[in-house]
Amino acid sequence: MSMTFTIRSLRARTGAFVLGVVGVTAIAHAQWVTSITRPLFSTGPTTVYQVDQTNGSSTSIFDPLDPSTTLPATAPGLTGLAADDTNRRLFATTTNGTKSDLYVLDYTDPLNISASLVASLTRPDSTTGMVVGGLAYDTQRSVLYATRTLGGAGQPEALFSVDPTTGQTQMVLEYEPTSTSIYQIGGIDYDPIADRIYFSDDDDTGGRNLYFVEAADPSAGLQLLMAYPDGVTDVDGLGAYDGRLFLLSDSQDEPSSTSIQGNGGLHYVIDVATLAVVDNYASPYPLRTISTIGSIDPAGGAAYAPGLFAPVCASDVNGDGASDLLDLLGFLDLWLGGLGQAANGSAANYVPDGVIDLLDLLEFLSVWIEGCL
Repeated sequence: MSMTFTIRSLRARTGAFVLGVVGVTAIAHAQWVTSITRPLFSTGPTTVYQVDQTNGSSTSIFDPLDPSTTLPATAPGLTGLAADDTNRRLFATTTNGTKSDLYVLDYTDPLNISASLVASLTRPDSTTGMVVGGLAYDTQRSVLYATRTLGGAGQPEALFSVDPTTGQTQMVLEYEPTSTSIYQIGGIDYDPIADRIYFSDDDDTGGRNLYFVEAADPSAGLQLLMAYPDGVTDVDGLGAYDGRLFLLSDSQDEPSSTSIQGNGGLHYVIDVATLAVVDNYASPYPLRTISTIGSIDPAGGAAYAPGLFAPVCASDVNGDGASDLLDLLGFLDLWLGGLGQAANGSAANYVPDGVIDLLDLLEFLSVWIEGCL
């Protein structure tokens, strides 16, 4: 039986944990969130950061491996992140052996970010576990996506939709069959303004590139946006918002291999309209030291969460942290498209009675007029 997670259900679930937040008072509105993982053979942090776009600094939000959490020891850090600002939550994945575990992190109260294990991800129409890389959440259509099958023998590389209550996946776009090895897509994110899902591809077979699909029809296929900027070889996570792409790189390599991976220890900001690097931020991650004992080989996930530490906007349909005309138009489009339909879980079902009707529009209008709470 399907269900829609709410903040109340998150706090009531067993296995939930609460993470203390460091330095929240210094964190500004409009958030790019990054995470770093720690493979089992390496050392180093497993921290989730917020990146301040005014000065490029990274502020630690929490450590998923804090003793108060319930993440398994075999899952050192968050590999995928996706933001659902409307419901004030982050979706996150960890790699737990031969499967990815899906968590929901509730940030209604930024001083106490609570998280709950939802499910282990499984392959389409199967109970076999599946490991994925990046996550993206389509806030207009309430669809969670994951990409790339890692370590899945005989499985294609693809974009999958994910049921956020059961962990069951369905293939949406197969971009690489098992017979080729052209793509290595890890980072993805959804831009609600452009209505696109963006992808980062680290494989050098066809050139390391950034791609996108139109969220209205992702099955239409990948479209090339641009090659990676000069010097960029390894993008572990991707944030996207309002025509900007935020590339999460590893830290800088040890001196003997600085040109191979790590991107000089910088995160990059891309302007989609000009296809140019418009900014970069120093990575907070330790040096990648793969040739030494106790080596560090970090990877991570990223997402753009406009309202992570902003006031709650119950009428923020497009997830930009504000309540404005775009939200009203966006809701009207959803409402007209689903009018008269039974739609549990639909964003247009504003009065949660399972049917999209006039009551939903009236309730939304009353909240929209109030603006941010």
